[in-house]
Amino acid sequence: MKPKNYTILPLFMCVALLISPYANAQDYTKWNLPEGAIARYGKGHINKMQYSPDGNQLAVLTTIGVWVYDTQSGEELFLLTSKDDRISSTQYSPDGNTIAGYSWYGVRLWDTATGQLIKTLTNDPVNSLAFSQNGLKIACGNNNGYVKLWDVNTGENIGTLIGHTKTVSGVAFSPDNTILASSSMDQTLRLWNVSTSEHITTLIGHTDRVISVAFSPDGTVLASISDDNTARLWEADTGKSRATLEGHTKRINAMAFSPDSTTLVTASADNTVQKWDVPTGQHKQTLIGHQHYLLSVEYSPDGSTIASTGWDGIRLWDANAENPASAFISNIRQVRSTAYSPDGTKIATAVYDGTIRLVDTTNGKHIGQPDIKMIATPLNTGHTFWCYCITYSPDGNTIATGDGNGVKLWDANTVQHKATYKGHTDNINSITFSPDGDTILAGTWDGRIHLWDVHTGKYTALRADDDHTLSQTDERGYITRRDHVTSAIYSPDGIFIASAVDEKNVRLWDVATGKQIATFTGHTDYIHSIAYSPNGTTIASASSDKTVRLWDVATGKHIKTLVGHNDAVYSVAYSPDGATIATGVGYANDEIRIWDAVSGELINTLKKYGPVFSIEYSPDGKIIATGGGGGVLFWDASTGVTLKTFSGHNSGVDAISYAPDGQTIATVGGDGTMILWDATLVSE
Repeated sequence: MKPKNYTILPLFMCVALLISPYANAQDYTKWNLPEGAIARYGKGHINKMQYSPDGNQLAVLTTIGVWVYDTQSGEELFLLTSKDDRISSTQYSPDGNTIAGYSWYGVRLWDTATGQLIKTLTNDPVNSLAFSQNGLKIACGNNNGYVKLWDVNTGENIGTLIGHTKTVSGVAFSPDNTILASSSMDQTLRLWNVSTSEHITTLIGHTDRVISVAFSPDGTVLASISDDNTARLWEADTGKSRATLEGHTKRINAMAFSPDSTTLVTASADNTVQKWDVPTGQHKQTLIGHQHYLLSVEYSPDGSTIASTGWDGIRLWDANAENPASAFISNIRQVRSTAYSPDGTKIATAVYDGTIRLVDTTNGKHIGQPDIKMIATPLNTGHTFWCYCITYSPDGNTIATGDGNGVKLWDANTVQHKATYKGHTDNINSITFSPDGDTILAGTWDGRIHLWDVHTGKYTALRADDDHTLSQTDERGYITRRDHVTSAIYSPDGIFIASAVDEKNVRLWDVATGKQIATFTGHTDYIHSIAYSPNGTTIASASSDKTVRLWDVATGKHIKTLVGHNDAVYSVAYSPDGATIATGVGYANDEIRIWDAVSGELINTLKKYGPVFSIEYSPDGKIIATGGGGGVLFWDASTGVTLKTFSGHNSGVDAISYAPDGQTIATVGGDGTMILWDATLVSE
């Protein structure tokens, strides 16, 4: 099971050449499949959105492409894709006729009316991009520290700006298109003459990486934010420092100028929005209300409202009130990105469950209890939540996946969605079928073990009888998990359930009565994964204490400890014959280890460096499959030789599951998609 990580990680986006304009959404499962893949399901997480200048289109950046929607009807117009691309961000041109997508795999331009790829500007890695205000030029910041200028019409490189010594994190054109500003991880900003590509001056003052740079709408002031927890204001023409804006206690993630250029707002991981007077650099207000990690902040087009986005949702603030209270959209949580419509009447929200929701902001301008309502059903309904777990039913006819929205059942042959079962209150970490295939078992972040009848969806839950606190709220308002279920499995005969939470014990339950009957104690740190031996007599538990422990199920006694890993052990699996155990670590560089299940002696080490979030033997025991940051790797179980690698997820592979016949293997990843692979190719 993948380790918990509440940090919002950047998602790397896969994009591929447009197959057809106005393509039917049902066709996406076969688009641009990697080698060995049979189909991909789920459109992935949404990373960013942007309205076209006229408000008629909404471009939505996901992990498998840029989807363009008609904002009036919600119709999915087309998918902008380019084979083997991974787009990290997109921008509309000022006239709305072009979308630029950029990443480490270059820059692509698409026509927003037809979805056709216009041109490729470069295949070089790009970390930041900006259109000039007249739409004639594009500036691209590179990982190697230089900036390139491109002519949008011809696609020609018209300048290379060399001077930064580390990654260029942001670029911005002045409103009159004469100056380009660049920010860098080398702690500096630079100003450049756009016509001549000459360096004007270097802006020095930040003491850590500079994250972003922006010109005020009137072009007189430049703003920058940094990992040193400050924002700075600079004279746009000379680069002279005007003010250092100090007040945030953690990293500043976003900033925005008011349309009249008089105010700068900054949003920080300290959960506050700060307002600053641009002419004087003085602090004006602190907007308090968010409780979890602010991601973005922006002004409405008319400047009357400030919208801030945190992991706890969206807040709207009266930009002109002396003591503003926010209007909190409490039913839209875990928002990844927002975008104001050009007329300011709507906000498009990209929710982490993969849906897009449009919010009517008209009444939200009245601070107090505004009537903020949903004006459209989710536009984008094919995405999935971040999915940690997957399993085949014993007969191989059904695949079950678990995420924050429920347990989803899929027909394993057609992969059509069959049902979604709910009852839990938080993300599902672990999922499996009972040996007879009649029940689904899941463990979740809410500290419970959940059971569903496969045929009827009837729901029950188990929880420890002793005094465990599900959660507590610390002095800052954060929710702290106390017993996050990391793994829950059936015994091979289906009589018992074993579970582990993020503590140090394994719990044993009687399936018939639902009662906890034993607790196995001995680990000195959290347990992340457990596995039953095929004969049901032993349980293996993998822990952050860098060990795997073996337990006698009948007596609850500790049998032996497998010692050798250099970091937290997150995955463990028995071979089908019960003779060996395979284990892997979470994030450190450490080998996969194969152990004798009886003696506990180390038999072999497989030279895989990096995370192993999931590990499984093939049904015949001849192959070991591992899922992690490098894709799906297959190993000869006897020799330890690497047989094949399948790569296609645009993030780490969180879970893998062999079909009972060994012909197919299913995977889910942090990109929010499920891929089915042809496992018969492994032995070729």
